[in-house]
Amino acid sequence: MPVVSVGPACVLMFGATMPVAIIAGTLGGIIGSALAEYFCDRLPEDYHPTIGNVTSMGVTTIVVSMIIKVLPWF
Repeated sequence: MPVVSVGPACVLMFGATMPVAIIAGTLGGIIGSALAEYFCDRLPEDYHPTIGNVTSMGVTTIVVSMIIKVLPWF
């Protein structure tokens, strides 16, 4: 689920190029799913898991955009 937010956000920030899409998709898939699991495991039982997924989407988008921003070829 986080890839759905990371990819479009990075394409809007850094331009619609293949390297941006590939790096954002790859990092979003790796980081996002792990963070979603982490956040969902720490939610109370009566909270819906979508809260963990949306939180993961926001954090993953910030982290991946900062990684792409510091890469020298972007």
